[in-house]
Amino acid sequence: RSRFSTLLAARSGWPSSARLVGTNRERIVDDALAALAHASGEGDRESGFANPYGDGNAAARIADIVVHRLTGTPRRTRDWHPEAS
Repeated sequence: RSRFSTLLAARSGWPSSARLVGTNRERIVDDALAALAHASGEGDRESGFANPYGDGNAAARIADIVVHRLTGTPRRTRDWHPEAS
């Protein structure tokens, strides 16, 4: 892509996800390889940028909310907030 259809990642300042590289195959491959080399995730966490896409625990939260609503048992999970990740 040569333009951004959503500004979520760009607005968050999350560097490794908000990258426009255009439609040039070589540039796409080069940038993808660079992102994979940085894929440990430590770089973004250490830099203080919040992940705009969540923490990977949505399914557990959804199941917890369903059980809570159906049975009244206390929730075990906490809601996710990007600024807290």
